Amino acid sequence: MGDAPEKTRVDEVINVGEGPSVFIVGAGIGAISLGLELDRNGLTNWKMYERMGGVGGTWWTNRYPGCRCDVPVIVYSHSRFPNPNWTETHPSRAEMQQYWQDITEQQNLQSRINLNCNVVRADWDAKRKVYYITVDGPTGRRVVEANIIVSAAGGLSNPRMIDAKNRQSYKGTLVHAADWPEELTTDSLKGKHVVVVGNGCSGVQIIGELGTHKDINITGVARTKQWFVPSDPLRPYGPQKRHSVPYPQAVRTLFNYFPFVQWLIRNLMIKVMDSLFYLYLDKEGAKSRKWVEKRFGTWMTKRLPDYMRKDAIPDHAIGARRLIFEDGYFDALNQPNVKAIRGKVVEFKPESVILDTGDEVKADVVVLATGYDAEVKHFDVTGSTDKTSNYKSNAEWQMYHGISLPGMPNWFAMLGNNTGINHMSILAILEINANYITQLIKNMRDYDVKELSAKKDRAAQYDDWVQKELHRTTWYQTETYWRTGGGKGKIFTHYPGSVAQFGRQNGFPEFEDYDGGEVIAKGRRNRKILRTLLLVSAIVAASYTSAGSAAKDAVLGHVENALHKVYEFTLNRVVG
Repeated sequence: MGDAPEKTRVDEVINVGEGPSVFIVGAGIGAISLGLELDRNGLTNWKMYERMGGVGGTWWTNRYPGCRCDVPVIVYSHSRFPNPNWTETHPSRAEMQQYWQDITEQQNLQSRINLNCNVVRADWDAKRKVYYITVDGPTGRRVVEANIIVSAAGGLSNPRMIDAKNRQSYKGTLVHAADWPEELTTDSLKGKHVVVVGNGCSGVQIIGELGTHKDINITGVARTKQWFVPSDPLRPYGPQKRHSVPYPQAVRTLFNYFPFVQWLIRNLMIKVMDSLFYLYLDKEGAKSRKWVEKRFGTWMTKRLPDYMRKDAIPDHAIGARRLIFEDGYFDALNQPNVKAIRGKVVEFKPESVILDTGDEVKADVVVLATGYDAEVKHFDVTGSTDKTSNYKSNAEWQMYHGISLPGMPNWFAMLGNNTGINHMSILAILEINANYITQLIKNMRDYDVKELSAKKDRAAQYDDWVQKELHRTTWYQTETYWRTGGGKGKIFTHYPGSVAQFGRQNGFPEFEDYDGGEVIAKGRRNRKILRTLLLVSAIVAASYTSAGSAAKDAVLGHVENALHKVYEFTLNRVVG
């Protein structure tokens, strides 16, 4: 490991700006956030390589009917680039994608973004301290050389299929929500029987949208009971029927002329949303959780169709799984052309699907709203003393702060293991990640460090702390994709705290915890000492100038003492 082939053919060397060369995998919202932060710090020598045909990640890829942001967009946007012209509180995927597209164009990122490029593998050259990254692109396969790789491919980018027999015998249309074909329009579904598998966020949005068309026959199939959140959580029985409401022109004008108002609302919402993390704490949040469960449970049983009410309330605590905003789903279920069945698709037939309940459901179209496989490795990386092929999945990685993997120098991750959240906008985490990685790269440049990776014992200690804290939450009550081993193992996706806590822990790297970081840590300590000496000197100079002769002798004595102590400290703590 660490020894790339002697005659590696390099087709491209990243050399487009200042600083170490950085290869960024992906061009989604995490990659864009990182590019913005790197540029802000004068680290402009980076390129993005995105496998899709456009930027925005999930907002480029997901095109299913009803796809929209389910977090208030005033929070789900970059803190440095507020948009006063959002048309609604939870915009459509098209408006979300356009927002990120506009940022890349306005901030001059576009020229460094390569689309339709799939990363195949990366190999570390221990002698030259560079990676050779193999990429399949529009012009064929090529090898790119870079000092640093940052994986910003996203934790949820590999669609999860279902394990059902005889799939090849099915003659209808089978699609995954994350790969919705353009030709599958709402009009093309009229008069057909559509089976939607799954009742998570995408399944609910699809049924909520298609269910408004009375000439589309829809059957929703799902095994899991979900806690649903009203479109207006404060007034569940109020007039608001959909999760998103339009921003009046007066509000948009206010945001344009008085940006501080939008900033204030955003920050108040962040504080309120982040405070809700305590609901996920098993013991501390139990009392409040019971109140919410009673309120939402009563609302659910009143709004759902009669045949669903007896078996509607989940056995797990609210928040043990991802919260699902109802957003018109219940209205759709109450329509004569829509029904829901609790079950699992176990077999395909030419024109139908068979469920584990024994039911056979006619299906011209089957939509898999089954989420993503979060354990899939995006590409193989060979580092200095470790490689990703040593692990069955990325869930086995013991990552330090979700950023660095021991034995993998100069390989960092955006939204790595145990950095996800369930109660707030993921943009907050991504901006913290981007700042942290930028500080790593900036200090590598400033102190001429060529190789940096987390120490194995520090990564293990951090992982132990994360797992211990996760057992304080409700998240171990149920099987989810957050857990290894088919939903029964350890949680590898989520962070066990609030965003504020995550920010405090990841505000600045502890370089002592990195192999190769000792030089940076020592250099930063020296700088602190130098700054202290300069401050002391300035104070002494001011005191000396205004003092009498006796006082001057005393000042000189104190200065001599202070310098002697600083010298001893330097020898013992920095040099030693």
